[in-house]
Amino acid sequence: GLVSEIEIPQGLADLQGLAVDANGHLHLLSPPARELYELDTQGNLVAVRTFPVEALAGVQALTFALSSDGTDDPAEHHLFLATDAGVSEWTLRPRVVVRRAKAPNDSTLIQEIDASGFDPPSPDSAGIAYNQANDSLVMADSEVNEMPIFEDVNVFELTRSGSLFGRFDTTDFSDEPTGVAINPANGHCFFSDDTGGAVYEVDPGSDGVCLTGGDDVSEFSTGGFGSGDPEGVAFGDGKLFIVDGVDRQVYTVNPSNGNLISSCDTAGIGVDDPEGITYDSDTGNLFIVGKPSSEIAEITTSCGLVRVINIAAADANKPAGLALAPSSVNPSVNSLWVTDRGVDNDPDPDENDGKIYEMSLPGAAPGNAPPEVTITSPADGTTVDVGDPVSFAGTATDAEDGNITGSLSWTSDVDGTIGGGAGFTTSGLSEGVHVITASVTDSGGAPGADQISITVGDPPLIFEKRVAAAADDAEESAGGAVDLGSSDLELVFDGSNQTVGLRFTGVSVPAGASILEAWVQFQVDEANSGAISLTLEGQDADHAAIFTTASGNVSSRPRTSASVAWSPPGWGSAGAAGPDQQTPDLSAVIQEIVDRAGWASGNALAILVTGSGERTAESYNGLPSGAPLLHIRYSEDGNEAPNVTITSPSGGSSVDVGESVSFAATATDAEDGNLAGSLSWNSSINGSIGSGASFS
Repeated sequence: GLVSEIEIPQGLADLQGLAVDANGHLHLLSPPARELYELDTQGNLVAVRTFPVEALAGVQALTFALSSDGTDDPAEHHLFLATDAGVSEWTLRPRVVVRRAKAPNDSTLIQEIDASGFDPPSPDSAGIAYNQANDSLVMADSEVNEMPIFEDVNVFELTRSGSLFGRFDTTDFSDEPTGVAINPANGHCFFSDDTGGAVYEVDPGSDGVCLTGGDDVSEFSTGGFGSGDPEGVAFGDGKLFIVDGVDRQVYTVNPSNGNLISSCDTAGIGVDDPEGITYDSDTGNLFIVGKPSSEIAEITTSCGLVRVINIAAADANKPAGLALAPSSVNPSVNSLWVTDRGVDNDPDPDENDGKIYEMSLPGAAPGNAPPEVTITSPADGTTVDVGDPVSFAGTATDAEDGNITGSLSWTSDVDGTIGGGAGFTTSGLSEGVHVITASVTDSGGAPGADQISITVGDPPLIFEKRVAAAADDAEESAGGAVDLGSSDLELVFDGSNQTVGLRFTGVSVPAGASILEAWVQFQVDEANSGAISLTLEGQDADHAAIFTTASGNVSSRPRTSASVAWSPPGWGSAGAAGPDQQTPDLSAVIQEIVDRAGWASGNALAILVTGSGERTAESYNGLPSGAPLLHIRYSEDGNEAPNVTITSPSGGSSVDVGESVSFAATATDAEDGNLAGSLSWNSSINGSIGSGASFS
């Protein structure tokens, strides 16, 4: 008979194959999406992982089994895929935790507006914002300019009942307006453009209407703070909030100068490829939408999950924009307005299926503020040994109900419920990284939660660094000429099949460390497709020397015996830096280098790329923040990594150009004691900026 039943979360489509890992978690594969979904024993989505295109060709089945690598822990399990090409073995990277404070709130569909029926039509409805001055909605279409139905209109203004009355064009400054936001205090409009990596601010001038004569348009680049795929944009509390679909980040920005105030990650709260965002002035929270397409997440401005709203009733294909505006039925309450791009125009240039859905805003009663929950102990990022007692404490206060700390519920994403109330102590946490959630719901139905991460057992050791100087990435032609000044890196065809060198300095991986995972992340400079076959090798040297313009300086370097083949899929858009731009695992190459007798932590290593075909990536000269990034995850026996803490300034600080900034930090090591005097300080923009325990 039936033993148990688990409901699959909404939004997971085209599922094929089921496997159970050693923890009892279920893994469901979606070949069309190239995604593997991990569910816990209660059916909650806890991780989403993406496969390279070629990995799933003709996939037939999947299962977990003991690793075939004799050097692995005998109990380590890997994922095995059976495809037309044979059986492949995969190591799953540490999962991106999907955090859920409570079950989703269901939203109902109030109305559906057919934007494809506008005159002229909107086939790829994108950003949307509420225009308080006109009690209207302003919506942008990010793709209509590429289609034969384009009539010099890519911004539409409509009533809350769906009647179109305003038609505008941004192509004087942006061909593809993606997100829309409006400052209600001065009527300024903001448009994001993901193809150009920019946000445009439109001062409407004397008529008070954006995109008419007399506008003053200014812009700032989002690349300066690392956003290459700005999608939705929202205005609130004097700030701009920008979601980046590729980086899965919310960037908080000063709208007057484009300077970054703070950023936070959406992957950890279960939102992948975020595209829409809106600000709630009543609560100071944000709403974001992406994948799964059936959910909207309400979050704090630091990406703390408040609640999940189920919008499955809309049956949206690709939610792209989000606005909070008065309901068309009852203007005293707000609705969520969601745009749907539908089918992309790349595979179907004649598609026309843009829509807008008005969804009810469920949850708290009008005027009911959510509780404020704070975990006071232990500190975020704490590491403890297996079996050690861990004391948890927190507070919960509510504007209407007062002190509701006694009603707190405590859960671990690994172990489930672990306690309740103001505080408790447990020694039973399983080994691994835990996301601990303290949550509570007030008498009006409003939820509140706080979260921390703690590690039980040894913390993971990860090194990451980008190419950091002009002479650390190089292109050598077939004739031997070396170019150190290119604004991009052709991998590898540029008139001839060249040799590309990437040098990473200050690699703080100790000699003999076990390399568990390694890869290089590129960022697209120019879109490329077509056949390609690359080989990646390491320079077989204790310390890789800087590249020079001497003939053959790159290709003449000795190579590691280990090499990795890579045939990346087509790179479709500039600024992309996702799985398609990430190399396969290079751990064997890096292992060979750090096992050399002369290798020492802090040395430099080089990766050499040869082959045929073309993919064009950012170089250090072209975009330092998008230069190739080396990632290494490793373990070491006996020697613990130093504990470094920056004590000043605080994260997210903002200062004026020319203003003095004081930096201070501590560094302690289990073996070496106080290492603060040996600290090195670096900026991703300016490089080395100081050393020691403090400086200004």
